[in-house]
Amino acid sequence: MSTGQLFPPQDQELIRTELEKILISGRFVNAKRISHLLRYVVEEALAGRRDRVKAFSIAQDVFGRDASFDQQRDPIVRVEASRLRKLLAEYYESSGADSAIRIDIPKGGYAPTFTKQEAPDHTNRQWVLRPLALVGLAGLTILLVLWFGWRLTEVPNSPKVVSPSVFLAVLPLTYGADDIRAAS
Repeated sequence: MSTGQLFPPQDQELIRTELEKILISGRFVNAKRISHLLRYVVEEALAGRRDRVKAFSIAQDVFGRDASFDQQRDPIVRVEASRLRKLLAEYYESSGADSAIRIDIPKGGYAPTFTKQEAPDHTNRQWVLRPLALVGLAGLTILLVLWFGWRLTEVPNSPKVVSPSVFLAVLPLTYGADDIRAAS
């Protein structure tokens, strides 16, 4: 998808759907300022006002700065845009990896780019998982062969050797006077 001024309605709908998915994701749900910044730059781009997505307008419209805003003294736009880029990268590395549209904020500016992504190719996973499955199956086969081999080498009906049990009998100790006389 190009980064041009106007997008067809179906592309705008895809972009807005992706924007909402990003904003409700775990990384953005508690980052209110960054979420507001992302919504602002996306909506401005979709409205055909990419040229208005500059530090000064962002500072005023998103962060509430007045007309005396000086980006050299107040780096809020740069800092928050940097955090936004980082969170977007993390989002697309995890839960957004299968997204149909990718929203990025390239360094050197604040206007977003929108890229249609192809469906992920899961055939590569098969080439990784197939050998692992074969190794697991081979290991299981070896274990079964060893177990059955061990079971077959046992002599059936052989008497089991039982260790002898040791018993200790304790008798009462009562020595009476009669016992002493009888012993003498």
